[in-house]
Amino acid sequence: MKNTKKRNTIIAFVLLIIIILLSIFLMPNLFNSIEVLEEEEVEAFLMVGKNFGIAINGTAIVFGKVPPGSSGSKNVELKNDYEHDVKIQISSRGDINKFLIVSENNFILKPNENKNITFTANVPLGTTYGNYTGKVTIRTLRP
Repeated sequence: MKNTKKRNTIIAFVLLIIIILLSIFLMPNLFNSIEVLEEEEVEAFLMVGKNFGIAINGTAIVFGKVPPGSSGSKNVELKNDYEHDVKIQISSRGDINKFLIVSENNFILKPNENKNITFTANVPLGTTYGNYTGKVTIRTLRP
């Protein structure tokens, strides 16, 4: 009886060691499959006010002045310069996040493919006048 219990304990211990070793060697391969190739973070600005206004900026997503109950849009062209497919993930944070809608997210771009993405700031009625800011992050991942 004692030998059987001892043998079962040794088998369980050996299996545990094998599982740990497999985890150590297989985990890097799992993380390589979701490798971030690039990450671009840009400022995003929105002014909620009485009238429409325009803003031009080549280094940020600027919606200008948008009245409550209206929306403003900006187009951004994305291009895959890699020699393989890439996955694009877009996220936002900050005050502007509650207004921001992205036309397409979590999609694949083929090599040399271009895609226009529309960022829309949808300002609900009753929104307080003021400046709303945040950041938009565009991640290029290995699919």
